[in-house]
Amino acid sequence: MKTKTRSTKPLSGGQGETALGGAAGRVEVSASEHPRFRPDVDGLRAVAILAVVGYHAGVPGFSGGFVGVDVFFVISGFLITRNLLREAEGGHRVRLLAFWARRIRRLVPAMAAMVLGTLALSLVILSPLEWARIAKQGAWAALYVSNIQFARASQDYFAPDLGASPFLHTWSLGVEEQFYLLWPVLFVLAALVATWAGASNRRLVVYGFGVVAVVSFGLSVVMTEGIALTEAGSPWAFFSLPTRAWEFAVAGVLAAVALPRLLGARGPRMALGVVGLALIAAATVWLSDADLYPGWLALLPVVGTVLVIAAGEGAAPVGLSRALGVGPLQSLGRVSYSWYLWHWPLIILAIAAFNEDSTFLRLGACLVALGVAAVVYVGLETPLRFARFLVGSKLATYAFGGLVTAVTLAAAFSLVGWAGQKQQEDPWHELRSLREEFSDFRSEFQCGGPDARRAYCILGDESSNDTVAFVGDSHARQWVPAFDRAAAELGARVVVRWDSSCPAIDVPLTENNTECQAFRQETEDVLHDLDVDAVVVSQSLKYGPGGGIATESGSVANGDQAARIWSDAYREFLTHWRDNGVSVGAIVDNPISPLDPVLCMARHGVSADRCRPSRDEALGENAPFWEVEQKVRDELGSVLSISTKDEICPDDPCRLRVDGNYVFVDTHHLSQDFVLAHVTDVRRLLSELVGGQARFADEESGP
Repeated sequence: MKTKTRSTKPLSGGQGETALGGAAGRVEVSASEHPRFRPDVDGLRAVAILAVVGYHAGVPGFSGGFVGVDVFFVISGFLITRNLLREAEGGHRVRLLAFWARRIRRLVPAMAAMVLGTLALSLVILSPLEWARIAKQGAWAALYVSNIQFARASQDYFAPDLGASPFLHTWSLGVEEQFYLLWPVLFVLAALVATWAGASNRRLVVYGFGVVAVVSFGLSVVMTEGIALTEAGSPWAFFSLPTRAWEFAVAGVLAAVALPRLLGARGPRMALGVVGLALIAAATVWLSDADLYPGWLALLPVVGTVLVIAAGEGAAPVGLSRALGVGPLQSLGRVSYSWYLWHWPLIILAIAAFNEDSTFLRLGACLVALGVAAVVYVGLETPLRFARFLVGSKLATYAFGGLVTAVTLAAAFSLVGWAGQKQQEDPWHELRSLREEFSDFRSEFQCGGPDARRAYCILGDESSNDTVAFVGDSHARQWVPAFDRAAAELGARVVVRWDSSCPAIDVPLTENNTECQAFRQETEDVLHDLDVDAVVVSQSLKYGPGGGIATESGSVANGDQAARIWSDAYREFLTHWRDNGVSVGAIVDNPISPLDPVLCMARHGVSADRCRPSRDEALGENAPFWEVEQKVRDELGSVLSISTKDEICPDDPCRLRVDGNYVFVDTHHLSQDFVLAHVTDVRRLLSELVGGQARFADEESGP
């Protein structure tokens, strides 16, 4: 089942560091409206980074802490636009090369240090099976395109878990750097139009960026909500600049408005600040990974941040703005960029090193990252940002940035090559082969049938009069080798239809629901056309506990609701086919492992007991769904089934090898060798189904 992974980023950079313009027109501002240092903005950065860290650490009350990225995007759009307007004042030219040079000094060295440090730690903590993937992601991060790569990868059900990438958090840095490349150019174009039309710079900024905001926000809503031809919850809505640009643009409009004239009174400013911070806090506490984001929901943190920034405009800070300017928040805001860079890699590497995942461990990693951030800020980030040999020469800055990036890329690709060599050695070669089995699942069912959407695979004897349909998701696909061999031995015909992240039963999903419903209907049509004698269903139970089941209103079903919905759909599926004179059977879903056992064994040794999940971990999450399925089968009384639960978890902890065969290829898919060890059970199941002997097979007896 596909899962969503959230990550956020604090904006790097000081407040007075943007330059831009061209043959820009003049900006009509009074002396009182000139940009000034905003300590409350640094304090707002601190609030945002605390939300991000709390979310990533799993602290209760921070389930929506990913909105910190929206706070930083708004801050970035405001400061960048304000500084560009300042540079364009009085007929000054907007210096694009100087602007980008400041960005290089501010961002590139700290990013390179984090990438190189993370790769070095990965060599010690992670296994050669992971080095190449991690190194490639590090290269994407160094080039500021990781958001594009992660959006592409998140559309691939068979891609490694993105949440386990120590570079996942760099997606927002990619968005921001792309913004830094394009936004100044847009500003210059607006200024040129203003000069040509004899209009106000500010007015053109308001109109132009207002249009960008409206278009981008509309695109974000469409892609997030799944309107028109898009899929709900599209990763491109979360990761891409076009769907995030409105957050920068709204702030750009804010920077172009003469706020002190509009908010001269202390009372309105204080009220705005309180309401704004309340909106940010509400989003942090109320939202969660289960929500479709950004879309409409992003208005909460974006509007909240705009209000807080607006409240701080004026001759002197008042109320909340004054509170945000206190020393501790200032200090935290200054190191927020480095803290952001280091906190997520250290969380991921700590989980891998200690082979556990807890809030306590994550908080410890975040505190260590804060210490690293302080050292990096003082020893690397600040000195290079203001180094004379760089500040005095744009050419030197660009050369330095290019050299640092080249060294980072060279290190990353060297690690890719070394990983390939190490994977040929024992014990990693065997585990690599095991992992590669999962990639075979990509082949899906592109065989037979006149239409790709109605395609099906035929196993066994195509001319047989006995036809069994085997349907489900990727947990059905994992059993295909055993069904193939058993069908051949019996001389039966088995028709296979499966689709990843799509259970065979008609249960509503929060993601990919429309496509899944269409696939189910097409599957039913195919099976009716083929006049099958029996239907066997196999599907993952990970939809419910992970928040993938939807209520009638489209909201995420809670535990009890999800179990009831699943039970009703399971009963309806089996009853439908049985009432049509078709025998029914089931492959009971297998236990799962909370952490990837293959990677764990690669890190700690192929026989490492520390990699074995406890029985509660392997069975507890899906227990309610096993129970309701068992109850339905008991009620119907004629559902043949095969279960591996007690074979994999006969005691505590569960087993990762059974009779010499590895059990898993990842956290929840079974290995081919383990599945093939059950050919006898599958053959018996098929024989009884097509033979009309509807004897109930005790699920708990195991193979």
